[in-house]
Amino acid sequence: WLGLSLAGPGRLGALALGTAVLGGCDLLRRLWRLVRAAEPSLQPPLDAVVRMLALGLLALAVAAAGLGSGQPRWVRMALLGLLWGSLLPAFAAAARRLVPWAVEDGPARWLQGLIAGQAGLLVLAAALPALPVPLPLMGALTALAWGGWQGIALWRWQRRHGLPNRFVRLLAAAGWAGAGAGAALSVGWACQAAGMAAAGRAWQLAATHLLALGYLGGTALAMVSRVSATQAGQAQAVDGPLLALAGLLALTLVARLAVLVVGGPLVPVAALWTLTTAGWSAWLLRWLGRLPASPVVPSAVRVPPCANP
Repeated sequence: WLGLSLAGPGRLGALALGTAVLGGCDLLRRLWRLVRAAEPSLQPPLDAVVRMLALGLLALAVAAAGLGSGQPRWVRMALLGLLWGSLLPAFAAAARRLVPWAVEDGPARWLQGLIAGQAGLLVLAAALPALPVPLPLMGALTALAWGGWQGIALWRWQRRHGLPNRFVRLLAAAGWAGAGAGAALSVGWACQAAGMAAAGRAWQLAATHLLALGYLGGTALAMVSRVSATQAGQAQAVDGPLLALAGLLALTLVARLAVLVVGGPLVPVAALWTLTTAGWSAWLLRWLGRLPASPVVPSAVRVPPCANP
């Protein structure tokens, strides 16, 4: 999304996104085959994730069309739909089986309903010049409910269990960024309802950065790193270099919010983001092709121990 914000409209950006969509369709096809081979009890939630990813590919296709035709509104609609309507629900569904405190954060249907309603309102706001007053108020309430639920669940878990290791600390930092995204978005909707359109857009943009860089980026950094390391037989996934990358990601988020508040060029922010992703790629390469010290017999997909029954 930072690359899109810097690229601007043009055929090159549209071609790059179109290529990504084609590759994503092939990955989606393979994922669908894996889901069909999973245990029957796991298929309904995994089916939901596949549908969300398909929606994300549709959003990327709309963004590519917007870049190619010079329609920035299409790009904005697509990015908001991608973040809030595809990536966030997919992360929320996965978190209920992977993140320890997510199993306590309320009924899944309530949370997914809040996220879906928020995504619809954001896309509608990007498509229309103005929204009727009740809709921004609904947006403020749903955003506050989701962010509050996220923060309360994390706070309750920390109060009982603390932050026992570095991996949980990384997940907790990402979780608090998600709670902050909900709070910032709620303020943005409230500003719009009060007639302060410019302030509302600024707060909504801050919420987007907190969600994309803080919550989604931080959660992916922790979870993907852990899975990659443990699949190679490494018990401790979070080492010094990974902590440094997490700090670099946090610095990228702070820098982007600072540019939003005081202004300035986005190129340094994009450079920080590129450095973070390049460093993470290098960190992950050491696990490429490595097998565990003791052979592991392949088994069917099972629910992790922290899963919600």
